[in-house]
Amino acid sequence: MISKNLDKITAITVELHKDTSHKEKLGTGVIYSDKRMLDKIYILTAKHCLSWMIGDERISLRMFNPISARYEYITPSNQKILLHQYDDAGIIICDKRELDTINSNIPLIYILDRFSDFENAVTKGFPIANLDQTSERGESTLATLNLKYLQETPVE
Repeated sequence: MISKNLDKITAITVELHKDTSHKEKLGTGVIYSDKRMLDKIYILTAKHCLSWMIGDERISLRMFNPISARYEYITPSNQKILLHQYDDAGIIICDKRELDTINSNIPLIYILDRFSDFENAVTKGFPIANLDQTSERGESTLATLNLKYLQETPVE
């Protein structure tokens, strides 16, 4: 995996926090952006990261600013949260122009709609194991995870 692709993964990986003064950490999300969505950004995450949501509570995002080379907080004023009824899946929908204040060049992501023959993948996230013990806000450092798929094709 070349560093250009790792930089793209860094740009689309966000840390989710409660929108409070303490910014309690909730988990990791991945920004999904596509040409067809025009002015919206979708942040894909796990439902259990958003299970505390009540009423009008909002999520703060900690995302990478490529100009300052630092992670910065933003709380999109216009956000909608969708939770899957059964599966551990959630989506946060935001206006792209709000996230543009931190990174106006969020890479476009494409969905694979057919089988792809690969064994290795790389992703990034903010695991609790990387929690910064000196942080008052529960911030984690971004970790790179190398995955090896051992998928077998069933034989009939």
